Amino acid sequence: TPQLLEQFKATGTIHLLAISGLHMGLLAALSFGALGWLLKRSTRLLLYVPVWKITALLTILPLTGYALIAGFQTPVVRAWIMTCVFLLALLFDRQWKVTTNIAIAAWLILLWQPAQLYTVSFQLSFAAVTSIALILPRLGPLLSPRPGGSIPERLKQRFLTAMALSVAATLGTLPLLLLYFNRFSPLGPLSTLVVEPFLCLWALVWGLTGCLALPFSPAFASHLLHVGAWGITAAEHLTAALAALPFSSVWLPTPSHLQVIGFFGLFATVLLWRSHWTARAWAGCCLLLVVVPPLGWTTERHLARHTVVTYLDVGQGNSALLELPGGKAVLIDGGGYGSEQFDPGERIIAPFLWQKHISRLAGLVITHPHADHYNGLPFIIDKFQPEVIWTNGWGDRDSDFHQLLELARERH
Repeated sequence: TPQLLEQFKATGTIHLLAISGLHMGLLAALSFGALGWLLKRSTRLLLYVPVWKITALLTILPLTGYALIAGFQTPVVRAWIMTCVFLLALLFDRQWKVTTNIAIAAWLILLWQPAQLYTVSFQLSFAAVTSIALILPRLGPLLSPRPGGSIPERLKQRFLTAMALSVAATLGTLPLLLLYFNRFSPLGPLSTLVVEPFLCLWALVWGLTGCLALPFSPAFASHLLHVGAWGITAAEHLTAALAALPFSSVWLPTPSHLQVIGFFGLFATVLLWRSHWTARAWAGCCLLLVVVPPLGWTTERHLARHTVVTYLDVGQGNSALLELPGGKAVLIDGGGYGSEQFDPGERIIAPFLWQKHISRLAGLVITHPHADHYNGLPFIIDKFQPEVIWTNGWGDRDSDFHQLLELARERH
């Protein structure tokens, strides 16, 4: 449902619903373990062939089947290629390096479909995994457990490692999340650690086992799937609780491409801070790319002497933005079709306002209380908090419009 989907978005755990590296790695581990156990039942195989190499080769088959079932989407293909490269490296006794593996995956995907470079899924998938590959090795001394450490110390180290991995992925994708979706969750790294075990280590494992049992005993498979569903139910309740926390999700204006470049440049200079003496100078330049554009936009809007009117295509109904001298902005109506699956305020009007670097409205005008003039406004009132709202005084009998006015009163 839209509400359940919003819970995962608000807590920064929506990526757990996508089939990618974690799922593929877990399936590879399960397949490798199960196939290895079966092959080791044969004494002849153990005596004459390297069983673990045959196991590595055979593991590619279930991974390929899983990737095909998952639709062979970009994150799935990326994870599949990286896992296969790792297994082939074991097979041929070759050195394996994660950054080289990432480069091979990117090259093969772009060789197959060059336009993937411009898709959100490609950019987010590779930004996350590259960030993890670059940050975690530099934290090795901090995250490595001490020899002979106690169980609490080892658990603490594992928690810190998992948190570092989650934070690294968030840092790598942050500018892209703001560029495409205008939001990110500060709770994302922690939410991921809380929710992930129930989906990936419980529901996924029981679900895969249930699928394997299905041809032999549908009744037994049904029981396994029901047990796996407990993890999904737990994840639903956890995301609901986390989404209700203040500042679980932050909405921000769309960054410019210069800001995105500046952020990634700053990220790179921090990683190279000790090894390259020029990193500090470059860090200053990248910081300017991040900080200066917002100052320019704010100054330009406040010095504007003309009124700019923009009419927005919201499907049914009307919506228009007035940009007034002095930097103030007023929105007139927020129409659109009434649908739970598509909110014109969230999907059309708000992205346009953020693209114009408008984060607060001076006023909102609702010309009359017909649904195709106010359908998109609850989201706008909640996120842009207009200073004042004008209506024509009608609409008391319209329950949806009454709820809209109640929301406005709650936001003062």
